[in-house]
Amino acid sequence: MLTPTLKQISGPLYSLTGTLATKVAYFLRSGQAAGSELSLVDSWEKYSGCYIFLNQPIINQTLFNTAIQFFLSDPAYSDVRFVWLTNPNDAGGRFYGEVLKTYRPDSYKVKEVKIFDFHNLACLIGKDTAISLNTAKNWFEITTGNTPKSIHLIIKRGQTKLYLVNTLLRIPLLGDQAGCLQFGVSLREADLDSLDIGLRLFIDNKDYIKFNYLDSLRYPIFNPETNISLLANLDPLDQFNYARTFFSFLDPENPNTQEIKSYFCTNLGEQIKLTPQSDAKLVLTSRRSAKAQDSNDAVYLTPSGRFTISTPANIVPPLPNSPVIRLICGTSGIEYLGSKDTSNNVIEFLPDQRAYASGYKVNPSNDL
Repeated sequence: MLTPTLKQISGPLYSLTGTLATKVAYFLRSGQAAGSELSLVDSWEKYSGCYIFLNQPIINQTLFNTAIQFFLSDPAYSDVRFVWLTNPNDAGGRFYGEVLKTYRPDSYKVKEVKIFDFHNLACLIGKDTAISLNTAKNWFEITTGNTPKSIHLIIKRGQTKLYLVNTLLRIPLLGDQAGCLQFGVSLREADLDSLDIGLRLFIDNKDYIKFNYLDSLRYPIFNPETNISLLANLDPLDQFNYARTFFSFLDPENPNTQEIKSYFCTNLGEQIKLTPQSDAKLVLTSRRSAKAQDSNDAVYLTPSGRFTISTPANIVPPLPNSPVIRLICGTSGIEYLGSKDTSNNVIEFLPDQRAYASGYKVNPSNDL
């Protein structure tokens, strides 16, 4: 793979495209100067410029240069090497976003604990974790070294911590996922509950109906016999962008296929297994507490994409030409999807569909 170069747009501002239409910019700090092109290695090792991840192209180059120079001139940001800007085109030039600080005793390390917040889910990068540029893959790598628990997910405001599989977090510089936080996790069954993975049915809160408050009922999907391996891809700038914030079942760097036992079953009680396809993932969506969405609502993980359905091979249809399997679906347990074939069946999950059941009544234990 060819290593790309940073191309000068104007003055201290560079990008990998050489234009303002970029998701990744590079800005030289005051007092530094370089040529019209800058290698990634030099940008990291020779200069102390900042890598800036953007959620939209820069519109006004002059305004941006002035504003980012002012932003980085803050003494508290003297050690910042990475910036995730949420408002790169603010008319007043008042930038805000996430920053990651580094220092260099011998090789680069993260200077202080950094927490990227995704509502009730957060990613913590510990102090003194090593950070380096992988020129073969065109991404930055943050590794835990001798402290494997120094990078982890924080769930439920610290009640649960989920540690990385391979002690490595990467930040791509190229492609659709540029600027995202990527790392592998392995989920136990208890982790599925902690992460609130599944489908949810929203119903009226019987105690606060007049205020339009909601409750929700969770339908867990996965009932794994072994751990589930996922690749987290989290965008600090947009947690509800399903193309950039998700947990994928397939890691392009380490492709594998995993068949997962589920809570779905046939009307005869046979359990269904699900095998993720290339587009299968878990996405963050709002767990609404009221009919009107609130930015403070918690989030939960719900499946998106296609999964193939596996059933026991020895199922015999009860009647000629009748469905071989009937998959129970719905909250009442009396609705079925029938198929005359035990193979080549696919179920697809589509997040953010209508899931409000007006007038739905729960039993005293609030179970489905």
